[in-house]
Amino acid sequence: MSGILLGRHLLALPSPPPTDPVLAHEVSALAPGKMAVLHVLSTECRCSQRIAAHLTTTARPAGVAETVLLVGDDAALEKRLASRGFVVKHATDESLAKVWHVPAVPLLVVAAPDGSLPYVGGYTTTKQGYEIHDLELIAAAAHGRPTPLPLYGCAVSEGLKRDLDPTGALR
Repeated sequence: MSGILLGRHLLALPSPPPTDPVLAHEVSALAPGKMAVLHVLSTECRCSQRIAAHLTTTARPAGVAETVLLVGDDAALEKRLASRGFVVKHATDESLAKVWHVPAVPLLVVAAPDGSLPYVGGYTTTKQGYEIHDLELIAAAAHGRPTPLPLYGCAVSEGLKRDLDPTGALR
């Protein structure tokens, strides 16, 4: 049991590959011909909650269409995000895995105007890291392919949840 708890706090979770054609299509469709940024967050994940707080309190980059794909219900958060210019869409754990190919959150995805994905990864260099690097990553993705940060957060796909907690003790 101690190993499961420790692993949940130290291990980076898998991100979809930037070559995933389904994810590229879905994110590019959010703002065809423009730079599109997708923030995949869950209301049940403390790491996602920290990212959401950051998104609602920082100046956002100009010329970028930002969408939050939110798992769970939080009307107050949705209202704050919308008031800051974010488009908010909803997903379930199941649709994240099946439709978007996303196994864990919080995930940052940047789509270039040509439909490629120059960035798919996490926001911080450590689990619950204080520095959230989305603005630098978005700017870097506009000019190339920045090295992705590890994804520290919460599993959303059933398969990943089982892999991280094979006993089911923490679910």
